[in-house]
Amino acid sequence: MDWSGWYSEGPIWRRIRLQHGTGKRDKMKAVVDTVQPDRGLILEDNKRIRQSGQHDGDLSFGRHVGRIPLHDYQNVLPKTHPELFVQGEPKQTQAAWAAFINSPEGEKYRLRRA
Repeated sequence: MDWSGWYSEGPIWRRIRLQHGTGKRDKMKAVVDTVQPDRGLILEDNKRIRQSGQHDGDLSFGRHVGRIPLHDYQNVLPKTHPELFVQGEPKQTQAAWAAFINSPEGEKYRLRRA
């Protein structure tokens, strides 16, 4: 991948590019592209841990059930699953996260069932 024009914000890389409109009167607009280069490694590691059954045994801090790449957490899940980000309803949000992480769609993020 050609990284010219990209800038780093921690694990997330962004670039801003101008996109032409489709008609004569359409103005150009700025489009922000984002990518997380290690996203595939995180999901691959999740699968390895899930298949091996070697989860973190220390439950003193809580039960670690999944790992979500920051790019997905910031840019994908709020659009596809807004119920995961409901403010002021902790029990509803907790139930939504448990249902999501246990669903087939949440499997790539899952280390173990919630």
